[in-house]
Amino acid sequence: MIGGLIPIVPRADSGWYLLAPLLLGGSDLGLLVSQLNNYTLAPISEERVSEAAGVNSAAGSFGLAFAGAIMLAALAFTFTALAQNSRRLVARRTGARCRGSRE
Repeated sequence: MIGGLIPIVPRADSGWYLLAPLLLGGSDLGLLVSQLNNYTLAPISEERVSEAAGVNSAAGSFGLAFAGAIMLAALAFTFTALAQNSRRLVARRTGARCRGSRE
């Protein structure tokens, strides 16, 4: 999937150029995840498979929440660092005019 997106992204004038690679990648991942769930639950006995499916689902949800928290924290720290290092934002806070500003 990433191999199909990397050559397209720098040259894409519109988001429509990304439709085919993202659709293909999403379909591939959707088909893969359903089979991984079957593979994970295969060795579990019939009377305990519902418990194992619940644990599997909870672990997946926890992993997704943890990854989302890490990504959000990285985004927040990066945004804060860029905002603090910006000459344009510092000039606006102090009331000075930036070169090239139209205000």
